[in-house]
Formats: sequence, C-alpha cells, structure tokens
Amino acid sequence: MNLRKFIREVLEQVDDYNLIVKAGTELYHGTIEDFDKNSVRPGGYDKLFWTADNSPIAQTYIPTAPSSIYTNSEIISLPSKDRGIQNIQKSFGIEYNYADVEFDGQRAKSYRPAPVFSDMYDQYYKIRSLYFQKATEFENLEKEIYNNRISDVDEREKRYKIYLELKKEIEQLKSDYWNSQIEKLRNKYVNDHLEKLGYEPYHPDNYHLNHGWKLKFDMSHNIMPAHENAPGRLFIVIPKRDLKIYDATLAGQREADLTDIDYHKHSWFETARKQGYDGIRITDYAQSDDQGNVGHLSIGLFDTTLKDLTIHEMPAKHQPLEQFFKSGSWHTPEYSQYKKI
Repeated sequence: MNLRKFIREVLEQVDDYNLIVKAGTELYHGTIEDFDKNSVRPGGYDKLFWTADNSPIAQTYIPTAPSSIYTNSEIISLPSKDRGIQNIQKSFGIEYNYADVEFDGQRAKSYRPAPVFSDMYDQYYKIRSLYFQKATEFENLEKEIYNNRISDVDEREKRYKIYLELKKEIEQLKSDYWNSQIEKLRNKYVNDHLEKLGYEPYHPDNYHLNHGWKLKFDMSHNIMPAHENAPGRLFIVIPKRDLKIYDATLAGQREADLTDIDYHKHSWFETARKQGYDGIRITDYAQSDDQGNVGHLSIGLFDTTLKDLTIHEMPAKHQPLEQFFKSGSWHTPEYSQYKKI
C-alpha cells in the first residue's frame, strides 16, 4: 500500500491548514523511556507529545541502544576512567587494579599490566632481548668481514656463512619482534572480542591494529552485541474525540528541510495552541539505523489534549525501514502481532 494513501485513509484534510484526526484513529509513539503510559507528558523542550502516522516511523524513534560511543582498540585495552570502557574490559577479561592506576587527566600514566596480557609482555621482552643480542653479534661480525680483519680465507668463508645465517635469523626475529609489539597484541585481543560480538571497525588500522569502533551500551552501561537492539515500547494513541490539528505541512505538500527544521519552530506551536487547536502537524526527520535521515510527517499534541486519548502499549524495538519501503506494508511485526493481523 502507498504510504500517502494509507495516511489519507485515517486522516481527514479539511483545507491546507486544518486537519481532523477522527475519534478512533490510530497514531503511534515509540519510546525507550520507562514511564507509565497513563501518565504521558509533553516533552520539556517543545511542550508537545509527538506521534507518527505509522508504526515503522514511530519505532524508528526507539534507539538501537540507550547509548553508544565512538572509541578505539587502544582505549579499551588500557586503564580508563570511563565506566562503559571498564565494563567492556571486565567482560573481555581485562582486569586492571584501578587502586594502583595513576592518571594524568584521562590518560593512565602508571599502571601494572592486566594479568591477561602478562604472556604478551613476556613474549615481547623475550623476543626483544634476543633480537638486540643477535643484532649486536651481526653488527660485530659484519665489521670483521668487511674490514678484512680475518686473514685466513677458509676462516673468512666460514664466518661469512655464519654471517648469512645470522642475517636470515635476524630478519625472522625482526618480523617476530614487530608482530610481538605489545600494542598490537593488546589491540588484537580487543579486536577479536569485538568481532565475536558482531562489530566491524568503521576505521581499520593495519599498522598497530588500533581500529576505530562505534559500540552500543545497554541501560547498565554494558556492551551490547552489534546486531541486538534495545527493548522499547510502541504506543498506539487513539483519540476519544475528533482532534482539530493545525497543519503546517500544507496538506503534506511542503517538503521537509534539514536546514530549517520545523521541530524548532516553537512560535508555530504557541500560535496553534492559542488558536484552540488540539495539536500541530509538521515535517520531521527520523534517524533510521539503515536509511539515515528519513523525512516524514509528525503530529504533536498539546497537554490539554492528552486527557482525551486512549493509549495501548506493546514491547517493540527499532526496525530497519528498508523492509517497509520494499513491501509497501506499513505495519511493524510487533504491531501486526499485537493486532493479530
């Protein structure tokens, strides 16, 4: 079904500026916040309770997670003052003794390695010591050979073979030394755990493996799997009487404009309130996880209107919008299950 046709079926456009939302019409509101549906309040910013014409758009306003951060592998691998980072460390087995950590601002300047990294440090220092030992032997032997300090031809040939073998050994040690760099090993440890949770770096780093990540957290500041969305609720908002709505969208013909967003035009809202309207319809944008900014129409209801609403609720999550654009069906799975359709 075409979305505009679907909307027209439930709303009555009187003229460009007057819209009647008939009693019994369903409007929709998605939220992740925890409050009683029977005590809904307008938002503090604009003094309106916002609704959408369909459940997919409403559920787009349920964020995929209560919070998210941009960070990198190194930040997660080192001591941090951030509670979310510390929780990630614990879940990955990275346990620092924070009582002994000294910070310089946000940077840890003195700390003991986390036990999970102990073998990495041992391996690094062992290879480092051997590499520099062999490098010194190689340098001394090279001086002997090329400065003609070995007069015996057979001995010189023998020492040259040792020189070539030592050169090959150092090349391997150099590679092992680079690959055992503690920064790389710590970062790889973190990266492996994040990839198991389904994350992909938004900024890969092939040098020290210090990838950039966008991570999601639940209400307790614990990391969420990449493909898991936080639980929220979908409200079905039903007017008990016809609602008179001031239509600032000019019957849906005025395009949404990201450079001049209706949501901030409080003078419009106040004018509609003073003129006795029950709410206002504006052009709006929803931030979809798969589609980015999606333009749509929103109806905001004034506080005096809320007493004339019946609200039903159901568990719901953020839904990717592509599936609804493709199918033409503007009902989410949660709504369809609730309504048994």
